[in-house]
Amino acid sequence: MIDGVIEIRGLRCDGIRIDVWVRADVSRAAASDDLADAIDIALLASVTRATVNVLPGVPAGRMAAQAARALLTRFPDVTESRVRITVRRPVGVHADAETVEVVLCR
Repeated sequence: MIDGVIEIRGLRCDGIRIDVWVRADVSRAAASDDLADAIDIALLASVTRATVNVLPGVPAGRMAAQAARALLTRFPDVTESRVRITVRRPVGVHADAETVEVVLCR
């Protein structure tokens, strides 16, 4: 097994900043040197945004958990997903921002 990490920082979604890290077995992609065997980073970002977009008004922790779960579900080679969500000026919180990070492993 060849362990690889993909990181996407600063996705924007309706005033929310999303940082994503995934860990995956990339041995098939490394052996074949075929792009079709690699994890599609654009799709990774799209799945994350789509998950967060359907959850307006939901607490940041729940959004992060849902996004991390969606990544594990959509990408079978991913063994760990970490999603950090930062909401600027969250309602009901006396702070400039609220940041929550969720890590899920299979």
